[in-house]
Amino acid sequence: MRTLRLARVAAQAEGVRLRRLVRQAVIRVLFAVIAAIFATSALALLHALAWTALVQYARLSPFVAAAIVFGADVACAMLFGLLAAGKRRDPVEREARDVRDQSIRALRAEISGMLMLRLLTLIAVQAWRMRKRA
Repeated sequence: MRTLRLARVAAQAEGVRLRRLVRQAVIRVLFAVIAAIFATSALALLHALAWTALVQYARLSPFVAAAIVFGADVACAMLFGLLAAGKRRDPVEREARDVRDQSIRALRAEISGMLMLRLLTLIAVQAWRMRKRA
């Protein structure tokens, strides 16, 4: 019974761990999509407006205005890109992995003990049969 319980605990822990890994991947993809949206909309929609505003109202040269707009776009894209690329360890996933590993180690020990007990039983039966024949 203990062997089955250990196997069940290991399987449940692995399920929790895999669900958490999938959740992390979905969140990272979501951040990547947000980064792409910001980068695209910043490049497509705000360039002309920002550049014109800097040239007309701040009286900057067209080149300096373009450099400022470019810098802001890069900063937004980098921020969300770093959020998407960052791999943070989830404590629930880590704990589930530890429970799985402990269960698997205990399961191996349990199976080894059962095999050893079976071997010793076979040896004892053989010895008993040999004594009985003699």
